[in-house]
Amino acid sequence: MGVFDLLLTETVWRLSGPEGIHLDIGANIGYTAGIMASRCKTGSVICFEPSPKLHSWLAGNIASMAATMPNISLEIKKFGLSDCAGSAVLTFDPMERNIGKGSIVEAESHSGNTVEIRLRRLDDVLSDIEKVQLAKIDVEGHELKVLRGADSILSEKRIVHIVFESHEPFPNPLTDFLNEKGYRIFGMRRTLARPELAPPDEDRLEKWETRNLIATADEAGLVDRFRQKGWLALSGI
Repeated sequence: MGVFDLLLTETVWRLSGPEGIHLDIGANIGYTAGIMASRCKTGSVICFEPSPKLHSWLAGNIASMAATMPNISLEIKKFGLSDCAGSAVLTFDPMERNIGKGSIVEAESHSGNTVEIRLRRLDDVLSDIEKVQLAKIDVEGHELKVLRGADSILSEKRIVHIVFESHEPFPNPLTDFLNEKGYRIFGMRRTLARPELAPPDEDRLEKWETRNLIATADEAGLVDRFRQKGWLALSGI
């Protein structure tokens, strides 16, 4: 599938496996899941994608990965995550060409192209799982509700690293929530030698780039994974 967003790609590559559970929340067609899977030896990747428009593409890409990575568990969950279970409306801007750009809205406030989806809480889905190595969250502004639905998991630090889109300046309600759970927040920056951790309020992004932040329950482990020079993901994709 090539490389999309080198800084995010490298960050996910460095924070993934070789063992453990990895969550791709807002999996789209499976790009991030593919990075996670390429780093796993005996681990697992769980993809959460509620949009029916993407299910066939995602399933095809996951099937291709499974054929070449037989020791990894790859799973697709065809529902969304939020702070409560139930149903919601996923709406698509009719002028947006990217079909992955769906947003969850209140049923009575939607306009444009819509589809009804199921929602569950991550606390319920992962109730019997002790540890998640990495969760990537890209859900078009629904990130805080996803994390509120993982209140118990986060309080117990059962997710080691979280990479997430941040749509507001730092600090914001999303980063405040993670801080309250004991997570340390970092930004990322590009250098010629390698990606570097940065203050979460640093702004060196181009206008078209999306801000991604890292929340970690293991600061020393995070720093160690960013220590090696090079853009390592380019050799593994």
